[in-house]
Amino acid sequence: MATLKHTGLVRQAATRRFAVWLAPFGALTTLLALLTIDVAGISTPSYDLAVMEWVAGWDLPGLDTFFGVLSFLTSSKAGFIYGPGGIALLLLLGKTRAAIVFAVVGLSIALVAIVGDSILGEVVGRGRPLAASNNPTPAFPSGHVFGSTVFFGFIGFLAVYYRLKKKLLVPLLILVAAVILLTGPARVYEQAHWPSDIAAGYLLGALWLLVLVPLFIYIRNTKWMTFSRQNDDISALSCESCRTEMSIASTVLLDPQRGT
Repeated sequence: MATLKHTGLVRQAATRRFAVWLAPFGALTTLLALLTIDVAGISTPSYDLAVMEWVAGWDLPGLDTFFGVLSFLTSSKAGFIYGPGGIALLLLLGKTRAAIVFAVVGLSIALVAIVGDSILGEVVGRGRPLAASNNPTPAFPSGHVFGSTVFFGFIGFLAVYYRLKKKLLVPLLILVAAVILLTGPARVYEQAHWPSDIAAGYLLGALWLLVLVPLFIYIRNTKWMTFSRQNDDISALSCESCRTEMSIASTVLLDPQRGT
């Protein structure tokens, strides 16, 4: 009876978690579909022109340089630096599984960006603003915004998941949020994308994060990912007062009674 009751509670908890996940996923999917339908076949919606004229009119010292650097840091060219660099660093630290996860996330960003351009870009069938009219790739959705939202958003999630120290966590989350939020205006300011392209990039990026984060947590709890921690777990079994804490670099065994 106890086992059946426990199984029922586990199923109820899983159902609740799925419902909590499904609500934002459904809402974002609906918004992306409505936006795609709204701009499909329309070369330039009135709100796109109004927002672009407003953003392009920002006149602040150094803004051109700042947005130019930001656009490069969130471009696919920079991604070819982040990817191999991050994988190499993780391998040097002995984090083989983390390096594989990092590589998979990077490949998924590229794959979804290509699929998004192929499907949504073709459905909308819209070119870029005049300032970037020589770019043949579809304008809808923005690949810069999608990639930065997923990549930097996932980094922020990992920092929270692995309980990075507060003095490092807060500045990192502020930096991550700033990059994500400013990438969109930067692309509009440079007239490389219409505002609706930016909105679609944010929506698609948020949707993919809703897929990646639960998938990562699920894989993280599988035997494949926990195998390397078995020795630490065995050590903990001999200490009734001990508990384990995870960090980005290692697994720490804490003994509150001995203060070690």
